[in-house]
Amino acid sequence: MNITLEKIDELRSRAKVSYTEAKEALEMFDGNIVDALAYLDKNDKVKSKGYNKSYENIGATAKELCDKGFKTRIIVKKDDVEKINLSANVAAICTVIGFHAVIPLSLVALATGHKFEIQKGDKKDEKVEEVPQLLEKNQ
Repeated sequence: MNITLEKIDELRSRAKVSYTEAKEALEMFDGNIVDALAYLDKNDKVKSKGYNKSYENIGATAKELCDKGFKTRIIVKKDDVEKINLSANVAAICTVIGFHAVIPLSLVALATGHKFEIQKGDKKDEKVEEVPQLLEKNQ
């Protein structure tokens, strides 16, 4: 076997693998860099520059996230009367754009006895009505 540090360095720089992976691949192919590189590529060990496979399904992931956001509702109630019923996406956009108004208004709503609910699909999952009681306990 003709494996030198230069060959290991060359394979490492081309395939972006560890010294151990480069050495093992070169040992398998008796020091042949081309065959070792092909083997590493075939076994998905080559880390190419500027391309990340995790971005392949970003469109599907974004669509799924948007769908979940539109199915999830933020509901504000007082005395069992719905005052506001927004999708989570709309609520998030409003919070980002108008955070200086949304945050204080939410605190005022909690202080005045409004109840916040998060509803996923057809069922109500979480109630945020305990917040005023927690605030009173801490005072």
